[in-house]
This record gives sequence, structure tokens and C-alpha cells, in this order.
Amino acid sequence: MKTVVNELQIAGTSSAASRSNDAYITSKVKANFLGNGSWSTDIKVVTEAGVVFLLGLVAREEADAATEVARAPQECKKSSASSRRRSPRKK
Repeated sequence: MKTVVNELQIAGTSSAASRSNDAYITSKVKANFLGNGSWSTDIKVVTEAGVVFLLGLVAREEADAATEVARAPQECKKSSASSRRRSPRKK
């Protein structure tokens, strides 16, 4: 392990409405990835309290593009990319 990104927050139990909204935001981000043709199975999308987290092993260009796509939904309060960099994919 090279790095640890600590986004830990102490909070109460989330409501069903909040969890539902998080699932909605996650689905919108994934749909935007598909719509842009930039979906990578190397990126995991997780939303918690309106904050979108992108996790994965990707090239710098893929990480930057994914972060821009994740910021698109209006409901997204913040996006946080935590990824290890790898060499770009050969075409």
C-alpha cells in the first residue's frame, strides 16, 4: 500500500431518502460514463451523503475525464477521486 486517503466522517445514521438519493446520483454518474463512451470497469463509483467517490487503477487522463463526468450531476455536492495511476492503455 502506497497511500491512504482518509475521508472518514463521524455522522448519524443516514435516512432512507439520503441513501436513495445517493443511489440515484451513482446511477446518473454511471449513465454519464456510458453516454460519453468513457466507461471503464477499472473505476468504482460510490456515493455517500451526496459526495461521489471514484476508486480505481487508471491512467491520469482517465482519472481526469472520470472526475469531470462525476461532477456533472447537479445533485453531486463534491467528487473525490482516489486512484492509483498506471500507464495509459495501448490501443
